[in-house]
Amino acid sequence: MPLGIAAGNVVCRPLSVFAGGMRARSAGLRRLLAAAVLQPRPSLCWRGPPAAVLPLALEAARPEPGLQHLASQPHDRILEVSSGGRFVMGHVSSRRQGRSHDHPGEAAPPREPPSAVDAASSELQRPSQSMNKKLHRVIRGKGKTQRQRHEACYEDKFAPDDFCPQECPFAAEMEKEFCHFMCIQGKECGVKGSRSQATIPDNDLHSCRRCDVAGCKTCTAGKPGEDIERCDQCMPGYFLNDQGACDGISFWVIGAIVVLVVVAILIGIIVYVSLRLRPLVNQEGVDYGLRCREKSGVLQRNGEPFPLATNLCTASVAGPGAMAHYRFQVALIVWAALLLLLWVIFGFVVSTDIFRIGIRPAHSPQEFCAVIKWGRHRQMQLIWVKCTWLAIAYFGTFIGAMVFAYRNERLFHLFNAEHVTMSDFAVSCRGLPEIKGDVCIEDKLKEALEKQTGERVVGVSVCWNCHHEMDAIKHALEEEHGSLENSSAAAHHRTMARGTVAMGMFAGSGAPQQPGQEEQSPGCLQRVTNLVSNATLLAWGVSVDSNEASEEEHTIQDVLHGMVSTDTAFVVFETEGGRNRAAAKAASGETRLELEGSALTLEVMKYEPEAVLWEEFHQSESVHAFLVLKAYLFTFSSSILWTVLLYLPYAHYMASFSYANGDEPGPASETTFVVLVTVGNICICILASTFIKGAGYRYVDDEESSYMGLYTFALLLNLILDMVLTSYLSYRQMVGVGVHTADGRLLADLTSLQQIFESYPMQKSLGNLLFAYCWPATFFLPFLFEPLAMWWLPLHMGVLFVRSDKKMKGKLAEQALTRGVMEQTRYGDVLFNIVLVCFIPFIAPAYVALTFAALVFSHVFIYAYDHFRTLRGVGRYWFSGISVSRYAQKLFAIPNGLLLSALIFKLNQRSADEKTLGSGVLQGYKLGAALAWSFLLHCLVHVLFLDQVIPRLALSASEAHDPSEPYEDTARSTACTWFSANPVHCLRSQYVYNHDPPQRYFIIGKEELQQKNPKIGAFYDPAEQAAERARLAAEGEAQAAAQEAPAEAGEKQAEGKPPDA
Repeated sequence: MPLGIAAGNVVCRPLSVFAGGMRARSAGLRRLLAAAVLQPRPSLCWRGPPAAVLPLALEAARPEPGLQHLASQPHDRILEVSSGGRFVMGHVSSRRQGRSHDHPGEAAPPREPPSAVDAASSELQRPSQSMNKKLHRVIRGKGKTQRQRHEACYEDKFAPDDFCPQECPFAAEMEKEFCHFMCIQGKECGVKGSRSQATIPDNDLHSCRRCDVAGCKTCTAGKPGEDIERCDQCMPGYFLNDQGACDGISFWVIGAIVVLVVVAILIGIIVYVSLRLRPLVNQEGVDYGLRCREKSGVLQRNGEPFPLATNLCTASVAGPGAMAHYRFQVALIVWAALLLLLWVIFGFVVSTDIFRIGIRPAHSPQEFCAVIKWGRHRQMQLIWVKCTWLAIAYFGTFIGAMVFAYRNERLFHLFNAEHVTMSDFAVSCRGLPEIKGDVCIEDKLKEALEKQTGERVVGVSVCWNCHHEMDAIKHALEEEHGSLENSSAAAHHRTMARGTVAMGMFAGSGAPQQPGQEEQSPGCLQRVTNLVSNATLLAWGVSVDSNEASEEEHTIQDVLHGMVSTDTAFVVFETEGGRNRAAAKAASGETRLELEGSALTLEVMKYEPEAVLWEEFHQSESVHAFLVLKAYLFTFSSSILWTVLLYLPYAHYMASFSYANGDEPGPASETTFVVLVTVGNICICILASTFIKGAGYRYVDDEESSYMGLYTFALLLNLILDMVLTSYLSYRQMVGVGVHTADGRLLADLTSLQQIFESYPMQKSLGNLLFAYCWPATFFLPFLFEPLAMWWLPLHMGVLFVRSDKKMKGKLAEQALTRGVMEQTRYGDVLFNIVLVCFIPFIAPAYVALTFAALVFSHVFIYAYDHFRTLRGVGRYWFSGISVSRYAQKLFAIPNGLLLSALIFKLNQRSADEKTLGSGVLQGYKLGAALAWSFLLHCLVHVLFLDQVIPRLALSASEAHDPSEPYEDTARSTACTWFSANPVHCLRSQYVYNHDPPQRYFIIGKEELQQKNPKIGAFYDPAEQAAERARLAAEGEAQAAAQEAPAEAGEKQAEGKPPDA
């Protein structure tokens, strides 16, 4: 409404003007205008003589930043301005605007509580220096006559907008009419037809309320009109004190946790400062550790890092498994973005109310019951929108999942067709007898298989029972590799300029120790710092004392001779065709394979040597199954323990809020919830990883698949426990304060779980809890701090440890500055987030857009971080197997099935009567059974499609490479083979077989330590590969120069200069 003089000398300005801010001539008027804007009105008007109105209107029209978010609702507020400068607040009739808010079906949420108007009005009692006029106090009903104010009392209205006058300042809800209020005096609360239990006059809300004691289960109020309330019985977790209030233990538990965290942080700061102040005494160790770190990254064939712009969905920098991992992340981001876009389109095309149903605030009893009525009405009117969206989401998700699975299978088949790898030549030979290490079992098995299959065998790599001897094995390998490096240092001069630059970035500003400076005996602070440093290094697998010479009870030869073989060995054939023929003979029974009377079986390998956990073959399958069961039980028990010990006290505290009439938790409570959820998820992640790693998996892919399932189900259990616990306590608290539903019944009168779940107060409470669980606690915060905690901080602290300790040289410096390990456990994080977001459609629609938007934002950040981590952060890795990707796609059946269950739930709700909760076609156990069976049936169909249909379709369209290519051609460019990856095989080659040169153990970044010996299947030649890298680097530089030459010639020609000859 433009600024101007209307009939009756009324000047109106849209509240968008005041939403931008106001500059009034007095602080009192400015606060009064702000209070008016705080009310749900779209415009603000002045009525009075033009001479009095125009200066104020023009002054208020000046924008002042600060209040953009305040105005929204369809009402007008008028300031009546008399010629003497007196201001009176009134209202434009809503009926004159063509609306009536006395009808229950069109209830609009009332205004803010009167405190804002009171504060503004009180300011008007003070003289204004700018206006130089005395302003009179303006309060509720001041512009009405005494008779009008008296008639406003005891008048029954539906969710009245006006505040009660001074003569009867308390709004009391009627006993027999839902959401009808009348204005009464404080002593009349609970009488004159108002609710008998609402006997307490609340001076803050200006309404009559029930007895409400935080943490109370049974509350008793005083006589009507008395502001007295006392608890008779507290809720679980609280105890009754002498004053009739409930004290909880949650404050002490959370306080103790906060104290422990603060103490730990202080100790960390002290240790860090102490390390930074130590002198630089080990520059050599820092340089060596950073050189080794740089060489162990994900590099191109020419030895240079991949560009950061590399597309990891199409470029094979770490195997087909890595490509599938990043494609999975991108697919889920696109999926969430499309569903969010579809929901936004529905909102703007149909009604934007779907963005507000469930999150509209209520700050007074009148407003709360109006919001309940409006929310239920609009939810039922617009439920067809959510049903349509869910139908598109479910069927589109299922079809998209199958298309992605097909393309994923094709990715692996095409990669295997284009690349020949170690797995193409190997079989897993099972059924070996136990043979001691002093017997040359490798030669015996090789001769037996060549004779029985008729195919040439390159060699055999036996899996030994070495789980309890790994310390001795690792020590022997470290000693051997250390001596090799020392002997070849002069022959292989390596410069690493970037290592020096990195040292300057991370080493800090510590000054080198002077030659004549003597080391002082450590003080108390230094001893604490040393203790923390050694404990941290030990946790990283670095033992400072391990570098010192120590007498061993047995030599490495004794250890190797005392070992016994397991039932498994890997047999490498000369060609892939020979491997396939031998496996086919064994499978068909055409040839009986045996060794010393034990029958042998052959199975084509699907894993690469990097994926084998050589020390885990000592356990039988029955023991392994028991350990897996124990891992699940321990993880689930830890999740329950976390809920009981830490989350339960917090839930008790949160249950003291009714989530009605503005009684909601504050920022501190929300921050505590975010911390609990974030730390809980991280703890479950660590526990699940620890228990799974101790379960005895033989292959990394199987271990990570099991971890993914355990982690996802443990987080789901934790989520269910948290939500059920908090929802129940919130329900009990809302029952205690007499919260109503949209049909006027008390929440306590609802008889079924379905009715309770569909009620607006519970939808609001569940929506708040679930969204707070998602954002930012689960979606974002753990990944925001992961780069700091997992990449920068370990490197920075490692440099500080090395630079201040002379003993940290060689392998110790290398271990302290080693890169992190890339794992496929990100699948579990992504899947749990997707499962969380698929619970959102069960609740109020406003949270759909919020949660999906948060999911898209968070996963774009996660993808960017993982992209950087692969190319710059972690050590070189190779994901070759498809099993982890397949298992992740099977777990994706869970969120897809939840969408189907949500669709059935909403369709059933759509069939219900708007005025009756839980009146759908399916009710009670029938609805629960329908949701459960639909979910399980979908999961079954989903998994069957992935297991039986998709692999056959992808296999029929795949191609195979030449099976006659010899093993030598592939092994010549591959340092990690079935022989070099087996630590015991390498030691047996040197100490049992006395090969010259022996098979060297493969270490990432130290391929130059390998030695060629074709007699034992070692074909990798470091010198040959170094020459190949130099050739590729020269070709790359020449190509770059050729691309720059035309551009330089064009520039010179443009400048009029002759081109170079």
